[in-house]
Amino acid sequence: MISPAADTGEDSYLIAIEGMSCGHCVAAVEKSVLAVADVASVEVDLEKQFAQVSGGLPHKVIAAIVEAGYTARPLPQIPADCPIPDPTVPSSAAEKQITGDYEIAIGDMTCSSCVAAVERAIRSVPGVSETSVNLVEKRTQVVGGDPGAVVNVVIDQGYSARLLVRPKVSDSLLFSVPGLGETVSPAALETLIYSLDVTAKVAIEGETFSVTTTSHPADLLIALHSAGYESKLLEQFVDPYVEQGLEAQQEIRRSRQRALLAALVGGGLMAANLAGWLPALTDADGTIGLSGQAFWGLVAGVCLFVMWFSGRNYYRGAWKQARHFAANMDTLVALGTGAAWLSSVILIIRPDFIPGGGHLYLDASVLILAFLQFGHVLETGAKRTTSEAIGSLVGLAPKSAVVEREFGEAEIPVSLLRLGDHVRVRPGERMPIDGEVIDGRSSVDESMLTGESMPVAKQPGDQVIGGTMNRSGTLLFRITRLGEETTLAHIITMVKRAQMSKPPIGRLVDRVAAVFVPIVIVIALLTFVVWYQIGPDPRAAYALTAGIAVLVIACPCALGLATPIAIMVGTGRAAQLNILIRNSDALQSASRLTHLVVDKTGTLTEGRPAVTASTPPGLLWRAK
Repeated sequence: MISPAADTGEDSYLIAIEGMSCGHCVAAVEKSVLAVADVASVEVDLEKQFAQVSGGLPHKVIAAIVEAGYTARPLPQIPADCPIPDPTVPSSAAEKQITGDYEIAIGDMTCSSCVAAVERAIRSVPGVSETSVNLVEKRTQVVGGDPGAVVNVVIDQGYSARLLVRPKVSDSLLFSVPGLGETVSPAALETLIYSLDVTAKVAIEGETFSVTTTSHPADLLIALHSAGYESKLLEQFVDPYVEQGLEAQQEIRRSRQRALLAALVGGGLMAANLAGWLPALTDADGTIGLSGQAFWGLVAGVCLFVMWFSGRNYYRGAWKQARHFAANMDTLVALGTGAAWLSSVILIIRPDFIPGGGHLYLDASVLILAFLQFGHVLETGAKRTTSEAIGSLVGLAPKSAVVEREFGEAEIPVSLLRLGDHVRVRPGERMPIDGEVIDGRSSVDESMLTGESMPVAKQPGDQVIGGTMNRSGTLLFRITRLGEETTLAHIITMVKRAQMSKPPIGRLVDRVAAVFVPIVIVIALLTFVVWYQIGPDPRAAYALTAGIAVLVIACPCALGLATPIAIMVGTGRAAQLNILIRNSDALQSASRLTHLVVDKTGTLTEGRPAVTASTPPGLLWRAK
């Protein structure tokens, strides 16, 4: 067995792989890696979920593994030692700051040796004239070169890398002007806009008008106010958390519909059968004028439609797994429900297939899907609860900001802010976004993020975080981060990763499922063989029924539902209590905690000071 800490040699490197669950997965990964040009050998460790590769380019190997249906990323080679630079020797590379053409996020860097290796690799890319790697922020600014080539060369060094897409500056602005077209002349308004930007495009509709321009939104708003127009810049940005909430509601609605239909059909069949309302297969004429076979054939068709409507996502997942010779919960669901329906159809076609009649599993084929879809409703609801808890945290940040420009100030939506903009925040207002103070002194309440009950003093050069409260003075700060790069956005990403990650028990369930499926198939085949050899006549009919019964019973509804629901409910409940769980491993480990050691009392407060006791002056004097 190979070890990540082992010396892999100069031409070897490690690739972390997610999604492998059995020997077939290992074979598929090895086959895809060996197909890459110049790859000499590969060793895949199923237990530790990584591969050691000799030869070839790592980014091409990763692309081949992803093409095979698995998630892959490079594992860095951690140096044995990391020399500490002499503080007396000036380091131009460390202090040099550049404004690059583009920015790349780099993972797994641990020391200055990593920084040096990454910088050497980036500078070797044709066209790159300058680069500056920040170890703390784990990103680099690059001037020149092809971004894709830079990302690939960093990956080839054993580090994960991705191009950071800067938020696109919207050049289409929407303004509202009361009385536009009536008391306000559209022609005069257009003349004013063209005086600021001759290339602007103006479209007027009712009391609103849109402007396509490269000018700063605040400059246009200041000009309109200066000309006497009571205009307002409208928000066009759709909050992603609102969208996510709507998507979650739609997903819950779909799952409820699927669960309800499957439960009505399956439960109705079961109740009617127990009540004796349904005809037997051998009945020549039923209560509705159909023979028993015709009636149950119609029921089988209805159940097939319900299986497609309520369970097609499971069948698609099982098919994708089968293409890679793997198995998961979808495989078990597809086998169980498919076997239940197929065995029932065989009996409907040939009622005498089993002497004395057999049992129809049509109700089971859809009730299994009803339970699974109901579980999906609970899981999605727990996800939405977690997202709403995080969304409420993000909602603390204001949706607009006061931007200071050359000719005045203007309040514009936060979505229209640009890097480098100067934002003014007065006492009692919240920071709209992350930035660096350039003027003013104040105290800022950061309890929403740090738990510190006492405000933190801020002065020029200090960093401020979006959503925190400005207490005493007025601050003017320069925006340093936008969009997904803000502190709150990083917290949200962390929680999302916790939702998507699997704890050890979840990975164990997947491994059990991968082994469980072939074992179930083998047991079903053995059951068929044993019944065929020693069972009563007709042996083939009894053997087939017994084998299919094994598949139906083996469908592990509880196994597939319990673990993901427990993870989602745990993370969701924690988020409601303002506890952010970084990953599901920590969630599972928390169940074994006996002592909790906290290095900072501020994190255990309610985030605000409060009076706990009061002593009258007279009693205080007597006590002295």
